[in-house]
Amino acid sequence: MRGTVIALALAVSACTERTSAPPAATGAGIVLGPDSGVGAQICETLPQEEIAALAGAPVQPGQVAGPLGSACAWDFETTGIVLVQVMTPDYWESFANPSDSRHQELSGIGSEAFVQPGLVSGWSAGALFADRLVVAEVTGPTSTSGLAEGVLRGVVGRLVPGGG
Repeated sequence: MRGTVIALALAVSACTERTSAPPAATGAGIVLGPDSGVGAQICETLPQEEIAALAGAPVQPGQVAGPLGSACAWDFETTGIVLVQVMTPDYWESFANPSDSRHQELSGIGSEAFVQPGLVSGWSAGALFADRLVVAEVTGPTSTSGLAEGVLRGVVGRLVPGGG
């Protein structure tokens, strides 16, 4: 399952062509930019126990995932994963899919936010901020829109300057 999510993240990132490197951004201990090791920073910032509490189920230790190591993924002890990714805001259009009938706008988080079905399975929630996009993906038999939203809301305070 993790391979599917990682492949999806790579596919989405490949869809957005860049003409120059994104500017580095800092805040809440996470530094964005080329070769910044964002995934490792996320794994270090969000401990396994915190993700397990947000997900409502035990998870394995986080592992760097996603395109260019831009995410951290925690496997559930049963089936599925929790994946948290931080990117520059220009990826917003690649993630938000308002044409999906199950896409829901969220309020009280970022300048824009959503929850919607994942590209292949599970649920995805994302929030746009001035200098970053934070996405939480949850897959597996217990994944719901509410779980994806809860994970997103739970991690934003640790990953966004000023706590989101």
